[in-house]
Amino acid sequence: MTPEEMLWAAVLADAIAAVRGRTPNLRTRAAHYKSRAHAAAWFNSDAHEVGSFVFVCDVLSLDAMYIRTRLLRASATRRSVWCTLN
Repeated sequence: MTPEEMLWAAVLADAIAAVRGRTPNLRTRAAHYKSRAHAAAWFNSDAHEVGSFVFVCDVLSLDAMYIRTRLLRASATRRSVWCTLN
């Protein structure tokens, strides 16, 4: 994995943690909600510019729709901001 790919993989991992509500460094419930909402919007975006979800998937040779589907399926069993944005 190149350094660039490692960076984008870390961005993706951070966004997955955020959308799942696993951001222990945030101190308030409002901050957690805002982080989850921002991550969910990022995953839902079809933008292709540098830093977008689709761009990151392209760099990492991942299927963006597959990842979205897995995240949606995982969040369907628990209350999630993800579901409120779809």
